[in-house]
Amino acid sequence: MKIKLILFVPLLLFYSCSLFKETILIKNFISEKEKFDKSDNPALKYLIINSLSKKKISLNDLLITDIRESEEINYQYCIIAEIDSEKGKILSYIYSEEIEKISKLIKGKSRINVIGDFIGFHKEYSFFQKDAESYFSKIDISDADIQLVKNNIKK
Repeated sequence: MKIKLILFVPLLLFYSCSLFKETILIKNFISEKEKFDKSDNPALKYLIINSLSKKKISLNDLLITDIRESEEINYQYCIIAEIDSEKGKILSYIYSEEIEKISKLIKGKSRINVIGDFIGFHKEYSFFQKDAESYFSKIDISDADIQLVKNNIKK
């Protein structure tokens, strides 16, 4: 019995930490992103990303721009969506295991609300970033809970 308890306690602590992450809204994210952009100190940039990666981010009313097979090994699909903010558009690469919900999305029409783990600023692997200047930020979100905005989904 003691062995089971010894194995159970660390698992419980791990899952409880991931369940109770602080959730930030777009306004707070923009504030942190501006600090990141203004800094030329790599240590401060590291601390900002490290702090954000310990939080969940909540985004509402994202427009789906694409759905792709995921390059992230833990997920089958990647939803690419954008949201307008006071500083410009934010492009989000969203990873979720909610395949049933993903299957109902329509590019250019569907809108979703998302809460997920911030995992970093998205890094393009293309040398030809034609749209790089048109976005305030590009972010990666994993373990995302997706809420479909009903009026724009496939039935």
